[in-house]
Amino acid sequence: QRDTNQNCKIDLWIFLAGGRTVRQAQDTDHDGRADLLTHFQDQGQPVLQELANPKTHKPEKKLFLATHGQVTAQCLDTDANGTLDLWSKVENGVVVESLSATGKTDQANRREVYRGGVLARIEADTNGDARPDVIQSIEGGSVVRQDEDSDFDGTLDRRFVGGKATALSEPAPDKLGKLPCGSFHSFWR
Repeated sequence: QRDTNQNCKIDLWIFLAGGRTVRQAQDTDHDGRADLLTHFQDQGQPVLQELANPKTHKPEKKLFLATHGQVTAQCLDTDANGTLDLWSKVENGVVVESLSATGKTDQANRREVYRGGVLARIEADTNGDARPDVIQSIEGGSVVRQDEDSDFDGTLDRRFVGGKATALSEPAPDKLGKLPCGSFHSFWR
């Protein structure tokens, strides 16, 4: 493509290793800067795409691809701080689970579970020990039950249903874990 000054602009960069394409960078909006980086597996199938914000040119999204090109997971930098802070598992184009983290860490402090594309459960770590201590069950967009670990000992000890609290003694769910996102490729530096 040529601009008004008749200068040549490159819209596609191909990175090879051993005679095969390992990465490809594209300038999809033709502004002279790459905004899409695609990683390929040995057989030449795209397995990962990194997308940059068209205004800031900083990477903000990773898409993990199945061999047929369908998105199986995505990671986002929702606060533009350079760290991926939201991971979502995708099945048939619909988010089924997500993990989110706060700040520059990849340790999740919140899990959301979706059924049929609708939020059904939230697990939140409010004290930073990576273990959910507030769990909300959601129906029709409203919280119908909330279980809490009020003393942070790994046991859910209170349940709230319809505004009434009752005692409870159930183990809290497994730790939330880290976001399986990694970081952005060094190409973006």
